Amino acid sequence: MFADKKDQRKTTTNCLPNDIVVDILSRLHVKTLSRFKCVSKSWCNLISNPDFINLRRGRTHGQKPLQLVSYSDKSLLQMTCYSYLNKEPPSVHNECHFKVDSEIVNVHSSPKGSLACYRDNGVVHVCNPSTGERLTLPKGSAVNARQPILGFAYLPLTNEYKVVQLFFVQGGREVLFSDFEIQCEILTLTHNANPESHSWKLVNGKCPYPVHEWNHPAFVNETLHWTLNPVYVSLYERGCPLIVSFNVRTEDFRVITGPESCSWSDSCNSCVAELKGSLAFVASCSYERFWFGVWVMKDYSHHLWTKEFTINMKRIDYFGDFNYLHDFLPIPKDMSDEDSKILIECRHKQYWYNIESQSFTRVVLPIKHNKECKFNLHWDSFFSLGNNRSLAAYFDPTL
Repeated sequence: MFADKKDQRKTTTNCLPNDIVVDILSRLHVKTLSRFKCVSKSWCNLISNPDFINLRRGRTHGQKPLQLVSYSDKSLLQMTCYSYLNKEPPSVHNECHFKVDSEIVNVHSSPKGSLACYRDNGVVHVCNPSTGERLTLPKGSAVNARQPILGFAYLPLTNEYKVVQLFFVQGGREVLFSDFEIQCEILTLTHNANPESHSWKLVNGKCPYPVHEWNHPAFVNETLHWTLNPVYVSLYERGCPLIVSFNVRTEDFRVITGPESCSWSDSCNSCVAELKGSLAFVASCSYERFWFGVWVMKDYSHHLWTKEFTINMKRIDYFGDFNYLHDFLPIPKDMSDEDSKILIECRHKQYWYNIESQSFTRVVLPIKHNKECKFNLHWDSFFSLGNNRSLAAYFDPTL
């Protein structure tokens, strides 16, 4: 299935039956497999075979993700992949780096996805931290917009990635207040596609509200979700919090009502996240300043919210001063298998929060990163961006 008869005979004679070799290799990480390509021509052909890549992709999605830590330092975007953080202590899986112009680079990822996306000096780049491959996307309509909003999504069924940009326009001029129009453009990435074939597509529908430009969107049910930008509070209808959603497959915008038990004032300090395949909403609690409620939408079709637990940020063991309530906003990243602990990011640090004891355990990484690092989950994959520069970024930071 994965090799021709000549290669299959070599594999069987020199080592093990081909089926066993395939089964073993399909469970290994990309970095290890990339090295194994040098073992023999038959192994190189096997590991490069599309059927083998698809087999490994299916098995990888059932495994624990890696932890991707990224930060920019002295014109370099550093990316380090660690083993899953439930393992003590986390071990370094691989590292790569890319040259950047911006002092701070905000990296986006997507659930079950292996690629990362970021904007540097107005230009959008996509990279695969497992292979070190990077692709610079063509400039779209949002290139001259002030602080366009970036979204990144992965569709496992079709093995496609969607890059989304929201941006203010009106008659060719940017606007800041109520007289606005928010357009959307989208770009699709497929495995090993010709980079010259990529182009942005303007979406017919318009984004109904300005969304938060710093809080990352949550991707659930083929849909990106954003919290609203509190700067434009005069535009919103008071009441329950609102969430803007964009389905990357149908390219439709919708507005979702947040939890009824969450007040409008509470939602001004909020975020959305993906937790075990469900949409989660986190907001400050009006009755206690440093408590945050966590609601989960278990019935997505009917938009029904259930309050799962609260996070007491007074119990956190932090270093430095938290000057604003937003500094305390816990961003959910993952939950433990038994659902007793939740992994959160807060002010460029990560903690496991025990829901029952309301206690925090700081995640200590073996490599010391700077203060502006960003945390994402990452699934190891051979997904190719089609520019044949895999692994180059491990050795040449100027790429």
